[in-house]
Amino acid sequence: MLTILLIISVVIAIETPLFACTEAIVITHKDSDIQELSKGRFKKLFLKGKSGNMRAVNLPKSHHIRQLFSQSYLGMSIHKVEIYYSKRALSGRGLPPVVYHTQSEVVDLVSRKKNFVAYICHDQLSEDVKQIEVK
Repeated sequence: MLTILLIISVVIAIETPLFACTEAIVITHKDSDIQELSKGRFKKLFLKGKSGNMRAVNLPKSHHIRQLFSQSYLGMSIHKVEIYYSKRALSGRGLPPVVYHTQSEVVDLVSRKKNFVAYICHDQLSEDVKQIEVK
C-alpha cells in the first residue's frame, strides 16, 4: 500500500508544474508600432482571427495558458469560443486564428512576423517580442 501511495505521489509531482503560470500576457513583434489595443479591437482580433493587418495566434484549446487567456481576455470559456469559431467557419464568415502547439513556437512566429499578436506566460517573454497592454 505504501508503495502505491509513493508511486501516485511521484506521478502527481511530475504532472504538476512547479511554478504554474497564473496569468497570460499579450505579445507582438519587438519592432511593431502596436503599444496597446482596446478591449474591443483585441476581442475582435481573437474572435475573428484578424483585424486590419493584424493576425491572431492561438495555443491549442487543451493548453492551460489558452484557458487563462479565454477567461481573462475574452470573458468566455474555451468551449464557447470554439462554438463561435465553428459557426463562423461553417457560415463562410472566416476562419479562427492559427494555432501553434507550444509557447516557444508562438514566440518564434511572433518574433518573425511584425503583424502577429499572441499570448504566452510571462516567463516565456524574450527580447525578440514585446508585451502590449489591452485596455
